[in-house]
Amino acid sequence: MTLSRPTDHRSPLARLFSRVARIGLDLLYERTIVVLTVLLIVGIATMFWHLSRLSTALMENTAIKNAELFSKALAEVRTLYTNEVVMRARQQGIPVTHDYATRPDAIPLPATFSMELGKRIGQQASGTLVRLYSDHPFPWRKEEGGAHDQFERDALAELRKNPDLPFYRFETYQGRPSIRYATADKMRARCVECHNTHPESPKTDWKEGDVRGVLELIHPLDHVRDQVRAGLQGTVVIMLGMSSVGLAGLVLVFGKIRQGSERVHAANRQLHRAIHSLDRKNEELEAATRVVELTNRSLRQRAEDLEAARRAAMNMMQDMDEAQRLADGANRAKSEFLANMSHEIRTPMTAIMGYTELLLDAGQTWSERLNCVQIIRRNGDHLISLINDILDLSKIEAGKMTVERVACSPGRIILEVVSLMQPRAFGKNLGLEAKFTGPVPEVIRSDPTRLRQILVNLVGNAIKFTETGGVRVEAELGEAGGEPRLRVRVVDTGIGMTAEQMSRLFQPFTQADTSTTRRFGGTGLGLTITKRLAQMLGGDVTVQSEPGRGSAFTLTVETGPLEGVRLLERPSEVGAAGTWETVGQGGAGNDSAPRLKGRVLLAEDGPDNQRLISHHLRRAGVQVTVADNGRTAYEKAVSAWEAGEPYDVILMDMQMPELDGYGATRMLRERGYGGVILALTAHAMSGDREKCLTAGCDDYATKPIDAGKLITLIESYMNKANRAPRRP
Repeated sequence: MTLSRPTDHRSPLARLFSRVARIGLDLLYERTIVVLTVLLIVGIATMFWHLSRLSTALMENTAIKNAELFSKALAEVRTLYTNEVVMRARQQGIPVTHDYATRPDAIPLPATFSMELGKRIGQQASGTLVRLYSDHPFPWRKEEGGAHDQFERDALAELRKNPDLPFYRFETYQGRPSIRYATADKMRARCVECHNTHPESPKTDWKEGDVRGVLELIHPLDHVRDQVRAGLQGTVVIMLGMSSVGLAGLVLVFGKIRQGSERVHAANRQLHRAIHSLDRKNEELEAATRVVELTNRSLRQRAEDLEAARRAAMNMMQDMDEAQRLADGANRAKSEFLANMSHEIRTPMTAIMGYTELLLDAGQTWSERLNCVQIIRRNGDHLISLINDILDLSKIEAGKMTVERVACSPGRIILEVVSLMQPRAFGKNLGLEAKFTGPVPEVIRSDPTRLRQILVNLVGNAIKFTETGGVRVEAELGEAGGEPRLRVRVVDTGIGMTAEQMSRLFQPFTQADTSTTRRFGGTGLGLTITKRLAQMLGGDVTVQSEPGRGSAFTLTVETGPLEGVRLLERPSEVGAAGTWETVGQGGAGNDSAPRLKGRVLLAEDGPDNQRLISHHLRRAGVQVTVADNGRTAYEKAVSAWEAGEPYDVILMDMQMPELDGYGATRMLRERGYGGVILALTAHAMSGDREKCLTAGCDDYATKPIDAGKLITLIESYMNKANRAPRRP
C-alpha cells in the first residue's frame, strides 16, 4: 500500500502567509531566548520611557507650585513692607532711599528691600536665587537692574503682554538644571507718584497697573532630579528581576515544546521508515499525547505567572498613588507651615512696630515708655526664638547638629527650668513643681544646653495647653538595655490628645491639628526638635494622653557611667550638692555683672550697635575704642601693639565695609599679632563659627548681643595668664 500526498487547494496568497508563519515559528523555535530577550528589552525600555515622562512631569509640576508659593510670599513681604513700614516711615519723616546703608537715619526703598531679601534667600535657601530687573532701572541700578540674558528679555516681553500669568522655563543655569519662574512687578497706586516725580526716575509717565519690572525666582532642580533618577533605577531593577523570572519560565516552556516537537518528528520519521509497524506508531502517538499534556500544564502555569505579574503591576501602581498622596500631604503641610510662620512672624512684628510708634509719641509718660520697651523686647525675644527653632531643625536635618558629653547636674537643670517657667505658670494661675519619684544621680555625662532646651520645650508646652490645675516634673533613675537612663516625666492636667493627634505630634511643621494652631499659636517645630535632640542624647521622648484628662511626656537620656556618683532622693539635696545660680543673673542690667579692667577695641560699622555695645562695655568698667571698618581696626590694633600698649581684647564684627572682619583678622595674624580677637556676627548657621575660627579668631559671639554673655566671655579671656601680645 502506498501513501499519496494530499492536494493543497489553498490560494497562492494563503500559501504565502502560511509559509511566512512557518518561518516565524521556526525562528521562534530555533532562537527562542534571543526573540524573547529582544521583546523583553523593548517592553522594559517602553515602560521606563513612560515612567521617566511621568516622573519628569511630576517633578516639574511640583517645582512650578513651589516657585509660585515662593513668589507669592516674596510679593506679600514687599507689599507688607511698603504699606506697613515705608508709608509709616514717611509719615514720621524718615528718609526712604536706595543708599540707606550709608545713612543711619534712613530705610531702604521697597525695590532695594526686595533685592536685599533676595540676596539673603540666595545665601540660605539651598541655592535659590531671586532677581528683580526692569527695562527702566534707576541710575544706581543700571548695571544690575536690567535684563542680563535671553530668558530675562523674554520674560520682560511676555509679562508685558500677559502680566497676570507667570512666565517660566526649565533650563540649565550656572551649570545646574533649574526652574526660572518670573512674575510681573506691577505698578501700584501708592508707587505711581513716587516713580513719576523722583528726580532720577528714568520714566515719568507710569500708570497704575503698568509692568515696571520682573521678579524672578531661580531654583536648582538637580537634587530632585537625582532622587527621581534613583527611584527610576530602583523600579527598573525590580522590573528586570521580575522579567528575568518570567523569561526563565518562558524558556522552560519552549524547551518542553521543543522536546515534544523533536519526539513528534522522530515518530514521523519512524512512521515513514516503518509504516507497517502500527503498534510502534501508536506508542509514539501516546508519547506525543503525554508531551501535549505536559505542555498544557506548563501553559496553565505560565498563565498563572502572568496573572501574578499583573497583580504585581497593580500593586506597583497603588504604591505610586500612595507616594503621590504622601507628596501632596507634604506639600499641604509645608503650605500650612508657611501660613503659620507668616502669622507667627507678623504677630510680634505688629507689636514691635506699633509700640515703636508709641515711643515716638511725645505724650507718653516714662512708665508708659518703659512698658513699650519691655513689650518690644519681649516680642523681639519671641522672633529670635522662632529663628533659633528653624536653624536648629535645619542643622538636625542636614546632620550638622552636634552634642557634647560633659559632667552636669540633672537635678540643678530641672530646678533651673522650673524656676525659669514659674512666672509663666503663675500668670495662668497654674501650679508648677518638681519632685524626685526615685533616686537621681548627682552628676551625669550629657549636654546640659540641649537637656535644658528639651525640658524648657516640654514644660512650656505643658503650661501652654493647660488652663486649670498644674504641671508636675518628675525625675528618677531608670534602665534600658542594661544601661542606666535618666527618666523625666512632664505631667499636665491640660486638654489632652486623641490617638490620631499623637500620631502627628513629632512630625515637622505640624501640630496636633489646625485648630490647635489657631487657638494656641506656635510653629509645630518644638516637639520635632525635642525628639531629635533626645535621640542624639541616647534616649527618646514618648507621650501618653487622654482627651480632657491631660498628657504625660516622658524623656529618657543616657547618663554615662555612674560608678562613685551619689544618688539624690529629694530636690532639696541639689542645693547642698553645689551652687545653684538663679536664672537671669549675669544680664546687662544686673548689679552683679563682672567688673572688668582693661582696654577693648570695638570694630563695628553700625552706629547704633557701636553705641549699644560700648554702653555695656563701659558699664562693666572697660575702656572702649571704636573702629568703623576693618581697615581702621587693623591700623589701630597694630599702632597700639607697636607702641607697647596692646588692647586686651578686640571685638571684630565680621561684616564691615572697606575690609571685613575675616580679612582684618587674617592680616593681624599674618603680621604676628597674638592678642585675643573675638568675632561678632549676625550669621548663626552651621559652619559660621568654624569660618571665624579659621580666619584666626579666638572665639565667637552671635548677634543680637546678649550683654551678660558677652561680658562673661570677655572676662574669661582677660583672666587668662600670659595672653597679652608682646611688642614686635
